[in-house]
Amino acid sequence: MSPIRYLAFAAVAVILALVQGSAIHAQMNPFKGVQNYMTDEDLRLLEKGVETLLNKGKVGSVAAWKNDTSGNFGTMELELAFAGDGIPCRRIDHVIKFRSQADPFLFHLTYCKMGDEWKIAN
Repeated sequence: MSPIRYLAFAAVAVILALVQGSAIHAQMNPFKGVQNYMTDEDLRLLEKGVETLLNKGKVGSVAAWKNDTSGNFGTMELELAFAGDGIPCRRIDHVIKFRSQADPFLFHLTYCKMGDEWKIAN
C-alpha cells in the first residue's frame, strides 16, 4: 500500500471513529472529508447502492455506481452480515476509483441498524 493510500485510509478510520450522526448520508461525508475528489452526486450514487445492500442484499451481493460527470466510479460488496449484541450489522467493502488518481481506494465499513436507521459503526 502506498504511503498516500495508507494515510488516506488512516484518516478515514479516524474520521469514522469521530463521526456521530443518524443518517447514512450524514455519515458518508467521511469519504468527502478525506477525498475532495468525490462530488455530492458521487455520494448520492454511493449512498443509493449502500442502502440497497443494507436493506435487500445478501452476503456476496455487489452494487456498482458510476458518475459520468465526475468520472468517478466504484463497487461495493456486502461482505458479512452479523448481529452484535442483538443488533443487525453488515460489513460493506468499498472500492472507489477517482478519475484523477491512478489507484483505487479501499474502504471497509461496518453499518449497524439503530432503530429505523443504519449507522456507520467503525
